[in-house]
Parts: sequence; structure tokens; C-alpha cells
Amino acid sequence: MELDLKKAFGKLSTGNRKKVGLLLAEFSIIPNSANVVLFDEPFTGLDAPAREAFQRRWHAADDNTVRIVSCHPDFDGMKMQSAVLITDERISYGGNGVRSWADFKTQLN
Repeated sequence: MELDLKKAFGKLSTGNRKKVGLLLAEFSIIPNSANVVLFDEPFTGLDAPAREAFQRRWHAADDNTVRIVSCHPDFDGMKMQSAVLITDERISYGGNGVRSWADFKTQLN
């Protein structure tokens, strides 16, 4: 993942500012504690390699952290350990690491 460390935060691109926010969230996790981290549209503005890097990290994480990610189903291939879909006053739950956003999109019809 690329990030220009010589630029001031305000001079970074939208995607790089998003990377900084995600990194700050990840490094705010307190080891050996129960953590809950909320992400609102974390992948908006990120390039595919950065998005995949965070997805790999979250998938491999064994840090007692619950990451709640709020986002639109824009990245069809993203696999989820678990997910909650809220639409039309209904709540659907699923995941198990095999369902993708594309799977959940079919429930919207």
C-alpha cells in the first residue's frame, strides 16, 4: 500500500486521506482487550490494492476486535465473515466467510 509520508495531511488525495484514517483506526486497537471499531464507507476513494490489503488484514485478524463496516454494496466480490443487511424495514443476517456483496444484492430485489 502506497502512502506519501512527506505530504501534509491536507495535501493528500482523498484516497490517501482515507488510508490514513483506516490506519489510525487499526492502530487505535488496544491489544488483549475487547475492541469495537466502526467504519462508515471505509473503501470509498480507495484503490483496489489498498482495499484488498485492509480486507486481508481484517480477515486474518485475531485481535478480539469487532469491526462494524457500514457501506453500500459497491464491491461485489468482497467476502464477509458476517453481515447484516437492512433494507425495506427488514434485517437479514448472513456471511460465514463465503457470502459476498453480490449475494446480498440479490436479496434487495
